[in-house]
Parts: sequence; structure tokens; C-alpha cells
Amino acid sequence: MDARWPMKFLRALPLALPLVLSVAAPPVLAATGQERAQDAGRDLIGRRAPDLSLKTIDGQTINLADDYGRRPVYIKFWATWCVPCREQMPHFEHTFETRSGEVEVIAVSTGFNETADDVRAYRRALGLKMPIVVDDGRFARAFNLRVTPQHVVIGRDGRVLYVGHLADDSLEHALQAALDEPASSGAAAGHRRVPARLPRRLPADLSWRTRTRTGTRLLTIDLAGLMRRLSVP
Repeated sequence: MDARWPMKFLRALPLALPLVLSVAAPPVLAATGQERAQDAGRDLIGRRAPDLSLKTIDGQTINLADDYGRRPVYIKFWATWCVPCREQMPHFEHTFETRSGEVEVIAVSTGFNETADDVRAYRRALGLKMPIVVDDGRFARAFNLRVTPQHVVIGRDGRVLYVGHLADDSLEHALQAALDEPASSGAAAGHRRVPARLPRRLPADLSWRTRTRTGTRLLTIDLAGLMRRLSVP
């Protein structure tokens, strides 16, 4: 037995426990998958998504920060052993094939009780084409993974718009809402979003005194003139 197994188990336990409990909980007390996903998203909706960098099973690197401001991101957590995940895969693959030019579509395998080879075999069997990542735990922690499948839609502005479990109208509406958001011209060039306008209560000029060898000198900047030259209203 691998001597590192106990440590690997302890690291995986916080991520695996919610998934195990979702299967093992008594039917009377068990929440639905949609309820668990919505509970996971309660602290995420409206917040900026993390700037994570990930590598697909084909070696492609995806930087989420490069998409923020340019296009929405659609992430689906799934597992090879998850029955609802398999049932929803045709919808997910269709979304990738029809919207991949407008939306960054990423399939994130939980990495729990499956290997990259398992994921590759699954991809071949189902004929999947979307980018696939095997999570190392960072994505599950960042997006409060509680159930599989778990869908996460991030708007153009980099903020989480939707977290859910079902491939239904709510998910489609969230994707459309993300597409309807205007793109940020600054982010398209790789920059973060900045306010389009400066505060209107700037003084007309800015003055301060500075010491020189011969005493003090008054320095003044004509802010109003500078704003006019920069064409800032």
C-alpha cells in the first residue's frame, strides 16, 4: 500500500464528504440536487470568480482571468460514475458545439475516485469534444462543490451569475443573461475593468508646496485643462 495514502485521503475528505453524504443521507432528510447546488451558490452569486489557471487533459492551458470582461464562462462539475452527469452530457456537449465561440465551456471532472485515464476513456465512449479538466481540489473549494453535476455560469464581468444542478430553463436563462452583458473594452486587451469615468468632484487645480534649496515653491497642476486634453468628461 502507498505510504502516502492516509495523507491523500485526508486531503480529499473535505471535498468528497458532501458528495458522499448526498448519496448516503436518509431519503427523508436528503435535499434535492438543485437545493444543494443553490445552497452552494448562496455565497457565490454576485461575487467575482477566482482567477484560476487550469490545464486540460490534452495539455491546453486555460486562464479564467483572460475571459473575464470578454466572454462568459460556463463550468460543469461532473464525474465518470455520476448517472445524472451522463444523462446531461448531450446538453453540455450541444452547448459547447453551438456556443463555444461566445462562451468558454469547461468540463471539470471532480477527480474523486477516478483518474485522468478514466476521464479519457469516458470522453472517447461519449464522443465529447469540450475541454476537460481533472480538478486538483482548487476548483471544488473555489466554487463550493456540493453535488454532481454542478453548473456554474460566470458573466462577462467575471462575477458568478448562477449555480445549479439541472440542465433546465433556469440554466439556459443564466447563459443568455451572461451573453447579454456588454463586454469590457479594457478587458478585451487583457486588462481588468476600470471605471469609464473619473469622479466629477475633482478640483479645478491641485496645488502643494515643496522645499527647494532656496526656500519653498508652490507647484500647481491644472486638472481641468488636463481633463480637457484627455477628453475626459
